[in-house]
Amino acid sequence: MTLGVFSLFVTCIATTALTTDAFLNKNCPFTVDDCKTEPYNKLRSCKLAVEDPEKLSTLSNSFLCSTRDKMDNNRKKRSLDTSVGNHTVSKRSTCNICMRRSTEQIIYAAEDAEYGTDDMLELLHNPAENLYQKYRVQVCDTSVQTQTHGRTHTCGKQMIEFTAAVFAADDSVRVQTVRYPTTCAFQYSC
Repeated sequence: MTLGVFSLFVTCIATTALTTDAFLNKNCPFTVDDCKTEPYNKLRSCKLAVEDPEKLSTLSNSFLCSTRDKMDNNRKKRSLDTSVGNHTVSKRSTCNICMRRSTEQIIYAAEDAEYGTDDMLELLHNPAENLYQKYRVQVCDTSVQTQTHGRTHTCGKQMIEFTAAVFAADDSVRVQTVRYPTTCAFQYSC
């Protein structure tokens, strides 16, 4: 076991043991056994995984595959096509000086962006089948600053809209547009 894998394993155990909703581990998948303990037992996906696994399987088969395909397309759009000469095209990564690094994280809840309510909506996951809605989230370099025309520009999180399978108020599931702070960008203050 390499040191990197070992430190990730220790981080997963330490974070999973915490007991509030604010400390749901975004980096490590949760299991059906985790669903029986705090804080995971408050998630609707976990309640279904423990109490009605067949319903959860039906919901995830109906909704998570279509959502996953759309999220994969979003990731592919993060590079630009660049012409090289007359005949070849290469992929070039987009540069973001605000970003230190990025990690793929499980998104547990996101803001409603489709109906304008700004309510926090819980996303559907299926721990029994290892189906999680993940997104690549950037860690911002807040030390980068510039000043122009009396404005100070600093790096901060920007909300990105994407399609996700979410629980509605009546515990039904629907696919809709949500927003979540995932990308680092320059923001200014006067």
